[in-house]
Amino acid sequence: MKWNPFKKKISNGKPARRSYAMGVMDRLSSDFSTGSLTADQAVYGSIHAMRNRARVLERDNSYVRKFLAMAKTSIIGGKGIRLRSVAGDYVRKGGKTVFQSDKIDQNQLESAYLDFSKAWNFDVAGKLDRRRFAQIGMQRVLVDGEFIARKRRGRGDHGLQLQMIDAELLDHTLNRRAGTAQNEIRMGIEMDAMGKPITYYFLPEAPPQWTGTSALSSKHTGVPADQIVHLFIQERPGQSRGVTWLAPTGLRARMLDKIEEAVTIGWRMGASKMGFFKANENYSAPVDTDGKPVEMFGNVPQSTEPGEFWELPEGLDFQQFDPGYPDASFEEVKKSIIREFASGFGVSYPELGNDFSGVSYSAGQIGVQSDISFWSDLQQFWVDGFEEPVFLEWLPLAITIGALELPASKIKKFKAVKFQPPRRKHIDPLKTHNAQRVALGDMSRSIFDITAENGADFEDIVDDTRRAIELLEDNGLPIPESWAAGCEFAPDPPEPAEA
Repeated sequence: MKWNPFKKKISNGKPARRSYAMGVMDRLSSDFSTGSLTADQAVYGSIHAMRNRARVLERDNSYVRKFLAMAKTSIIGGKGIRLRSVAGDYVRKGGKTVFQSDKIDQNQLESAYLDFSKAWNFDVAGKLDRRRFAQIGMQRVLVDGEFIARKRRGRGDHGLQLQMIDAELLDHTLNRRAGTAQNEIRMGIEMDAMGKPITYYFLPEAPPQWTGTSALSSKHTGVPADQIVHLFIQERPGQSRGVTWLAPTGLRARMLDKIEEAVTIGWRMGASKMGFFKANENYSAPVDTDGKPVEMFGNVPQSTEPGEFWELPEGLDFQQFDPGYPDASFEEVKKSIIREFASGFGVSYPELGNDFSGVSYSAGQIGVQSDISFWSDLQQFWVDGFEEPVFLEWLPLAITIGALELPASKIKKFKAVKFQPPRRKHIDPLKTHNAQRVALGDMSRSIFDITAENGADFEDIVDDTRRAIELLEDNGLPIPESWAAGCEFAPDPPEPAEA
């Protein structure tokens, strides 16, 4: 008998219970799967059904629509994610080497990228600017589980345009084992031995029904991986394709749709005050002149208008039917389900459910802070996966084609950029502002960090304030004392008069 160091015995010689209750197998947990699947095995069996069911919810479910609207405005915002150049040079000043910003190059680069961001330059179809392209892309990550775009080099005034591709066209049924003369293909993506994508294989159109597996053929279009932007939230090692963000809550969302439909019908039935006609002991079946039975309810009212009264024929009574709606308990059940949606989506319940009743200031502040952290994480995900790669692709092409008139020899200098996404406002801006002032005063935070948190740029604030002061001076208007006292660039005081 082999010795097992992990199998302990108690005094009576029987094996001890496993350390974790979750590992116990009994009749109550028999339907709790213990099977082992890799990330791609789990995705492969469900990717088509989950994606298309998520798209149904995207179209029809109001809470999913609200979540997606929150995502687009909170991650990308109404003005998009702004690129800010921090290009500069190291120069000698006072015996020290210091970094000096190059405002001329910065402005030129930012202006050129703003032009590239226009719809007619950014999108191959000329319909989507960079902001709208990003909003749709992030929505596809959340709904489809992944977003795919192709970088079309040599197109447009800047030498680069982007083409959005439906994830449905990346053939997940195309799989091939690695061999001596071939790479592995996993769910439509050819990979090297380390799992790095080499080629993406797309279909010209999605089949009406996905069945079985497919083999590489002339119907597939192979696109080199360096031309593809493939974004998804990876949750496990070795995961090749993305999973919809709605996966944990999708079935419940569909169930709530059906419950609300049934309840709405029940309310309508309850409001209609329907009933039945019931024969009593005085009833006799009507007959015609030949003694044949006639329609029982020929002279009985089948509908009525408000304020209208009818006299029933002799022998008939009216028996009301009450379906029992509306039921006050439904609202609490509905709130419980929507709270679960909010937990699955990663956002706070009051905003998703449009229900701020009973929310205190402290609870609201906690919810807002949690939401800010969640959206900031997704903002960084989008910047890392889309904004930066697209910019680094655009920069050398724009210089080469002449859309950006900067020397290619200093391209490393021009790669120094920051992307500034929008920031959500706090629940009490005044208290937040005072806390930021305290943090700035004790030097626990920098002015750049604080202005970025507020969705602004400190250099822009300085430039705008300087222009405002100059405009006031040119028009003979007084400069607010707070500006002059708080700005290092306030006008110098007049020279004292000579004695």
